[in-house]
Amino acid sequence: MDEVRQMIAGGEAEIARDELLYLVADCRAFLEAHNLLGELALEDEDVSLARGHYGFGYEIGMLSLGKDFRGTLPARRDYNPEFFLAGRGLARCLIARGQRQEGREVLEQLARLDPREELVRGLLDELDEQDRTGQIPPVVSLPDEDNDDEPDEE
Repeated sequence: MDEVRQMIAGGEAEIARDELLYLVADCRAFLEAHNLLGELALEDEDVSLARGHYGFGYEIGMLSLGKDFRGTLPARRDYNPEFFLAGRGLARCLIARGQRQEGREVLEQLARLDPREELVRGLLDELDEQDRTGQIPPVVSLPDEDNDDEPDEE
């Protein structure tokens, strides 16, 4: 993954994308690779493709928990950050495609899994504010990482 990130930083996004696709073909549950493919798709303004990669990662995580899982899942431990990133990415894409309720449901599920997860809470607060004010900017531009100072631009 370090090499892939170096490729992207060096302006070789297409080669990086091919490498990521090779990685997920070999290991379908490689959430980090799916998340990076989702980000690359968003950079290309392909929300549908990004939704597919994030959605696949989110589904893998939910399936691994099992339908009877009732515990908490710390968002910042082990492999969990990649699952939460996939869920947030999926929600952002759903909302950007006009599927606000479906996006909210994903965020609410993530909030149930880790009620202390600030990034999910922030996105839910942003949705609530948009609903109150009637101002609905594309959610793809919402800050998704706690180290972002400004929202990403489309």
